[in-house]
Amino acid sequence: MHLLLASSKPLVDWAGLGKVFLVSALFALGVVFVMSLSIMAFSDASTHSGGRKVTSTALAGFGILVILAIVAYGIYIITAK
Repeated sequence: MHLLLASSKPLVDWAGLGKVFLVSALFALGVVFVMSLSIMAFSDASTHSGGRKVTSTALAGFGILVILAIVAYGIYIITAK
């Protein structure tokens, strides 16, 4: 009986699970960081005028496009089989 248990593989690949957790956590933090920068840029654009308003609006729009690209890529990964 002991030999049977010793030769079997573990049910959970803990190293693989740890890697998935780490990558997921980093992507989640990245998404939150980019979204918060976009919100800050939109806020900055609403309080200023001139060149700073244009720059802040462009930065905020770029951040939103990055978030949308990340969401689209996530949907692609989930649906691609």
